Amino acid sequence: MHALALRLGFFCTPSATYRVNLATAIAASMRPRSGSMVYQCAAISLPNFPLELARQTFAFATQDLSTPAGTTTWTIPTMDKTMQVFGSIFLDAGPSCSGASKVLKTASEPVVRVIATVMSGAVISHVVHKRGLEKLYLNFNFALVDENGELHPPKDANRIEIALTAQEVHEIRAQVLSDAMAFSAMGVPLSAAWLRQLGDETKAQMTEAMLHNSVTAPMPAPGKRKRRADIYEIDAIVEEKSGWYLVRWAGYHPSWEAWRTSGEVGSPVETWEQRRVLKNTEALRAWSG
Repeated sequence: MHALALRLGFFCTPSATYRVNLATAIAASMRPRSGSMVYQCAAISLPNFPLELARQTFAFATQDLSTPAGTTTWTIPTMDKTMQVFGSIFLDAGPSCSGASKVLKTASEPVVRVIATVMSGAVISHVVHKRGLEKLYLNFNFALVDENGELHPPKDANRIEIALTAQEVHEIRAQVLSDAMAFSAMGVPLSAAWLRQLGDETKAQMTEAMLHNSVTAPMPAPGKRKRRADIYEIDAIVEEKSGWYLVRWAGYHPSWEAWRTSGEVGSPVETWEQRRVLKNTEALRAWSG
């Protein structure tokens, strides 16, 4: 088929490429905007998007049968439908997306503090223009939910916050928490506050310890290379949870007091560490054996 298409002057593109391009475009648009722009509103257009693929992609949406010839329009009126449609699309968007949500994390932040979630009411149109050019248009709003559980609805063109009913708020929150659980299971680094919303106190404490360690770790002196972590003597591994190990250190430097996650000054320092830190150590071999 590809050879025949080339002889006829056409190029065949796999449907997976269209799906990835769609998912990538949606994910890229899910970011808060400021200034004179409308907050949390996305308008996407993709050229050369086949109508049959659009029908497959938006099979769970509601088709508007009153549109003129050459135009096919769908709406996504409920959060259940939103999850069905975007849940399928976001499978091609990478680990930053799951369900109807995308995690928002700046490069300077080691953890996710805000989650963006597509709201019900999205409108999709497929238009066949002159000369057979096909184009897909997608318009939707998304809410932001922060680590403290505060929900931020989008604003309209007049910068007025869009009013949500109690039912809509409940449905959005339920979707966000469901997606947050999926992100946690995927290993996405959620903040401790998010993990506590999910009821995972142990993982929340591990995250707090990790952030504390990364902030307070002593910096190497100018012109000197930082010493490898495995040159410090490990007294023992005392606990393991979710791939993290509680390590009791021996012969530590006094500056390590800042790394403490439990105990009193002068008692053995214990920190939660990943397996890679303990690679090829006697303590890990003893613990695993």
